[in-house]
Amino acid sequence: MGPIGQYRFPGATISSLRHIAKTLMIHSPNLPKQTAVDIALVILLNIKAASTHRDLPPGALDEFRAMIRLYVESRLRSTLSTKKRA
Repeated sequence: MGPIGQYRFPGATISSLRHIAKTLMIHSPNLPKQTAVDIALVILLNIKAASTHRDLPPGALDEFRAMIRLYVESRLRSTLSTKKRA
């Protein structure tokens, strides 16, 4: 079973997971596939949670984008620094 195959989600969600994970691996080629899928899942779940709130003010959406950006930068940076130590 592949890294994404372990999750039970609708097809559209699996497609989104694959797309996000592939994008992460393009920007960080040494990122392990399972780590990319895990990060993609966290991003996707956060997006879904935010989308359930219909009337979010623009400032909150800006904060949400910043939070996701910082999370991804942090995870990719920590993955790279771990690889350098090994």
